[in-house]
Amino acid sequence: MERQVQKLKKGKKELPHFSSNQPLSKSIMAEMPPERFRIPSIKLYDGNIDPYDHVELFSSHMLVQSGSDAMWCRAFSATLGGHARTWYSCIPHRSINSWKELKTCFLAHYAPLKRHRKSSMALMNVKQNQGESLRDFMARFNEETLSIDEFD
Repeated sequence: MERQVQKLKKGKKELPHFSSNQPLSKSIMAEMPPERFRIPSIKLYDGNIDPYDHVELFSSHMLVQSGSDAMWCRAFSATLGGHARTWYSCIPHRSINSWKELKTCFLAHYAPLKRHRKSSMALMNVKQNQGESLRDFMARFNEETLSIDEFD
């Protein structure tokens, strides 16, 4: 058994060094996080919902911390998963120099997923279904009114 272990050790090759793409600039990566800095614990964005919702949620968590622009960039990457993580890793190396640039790039890429704003005219299409009780219809209607961003 000892011989087999030694044989395996001799035949073991060094693993190649993998260097992942780093879209953030050297100056962003050089900045050290504050002592009590915490990455927001929010649901990972995977590219399937409105990107503006994710940016707003991320921003609301970051505003309670005293993080610099660089920390916003570094923390944002930790809130991405799935397709969004793949997108992030494909951003050109060292091309992002600020939170504004990263946010603009992110929102531009995921713009097709932006939720369309509904007007109050959409309520005209809400009809009571056959067999639906008035109570159920009113609950559905009220739920629909909550999705209206601005009343005309």
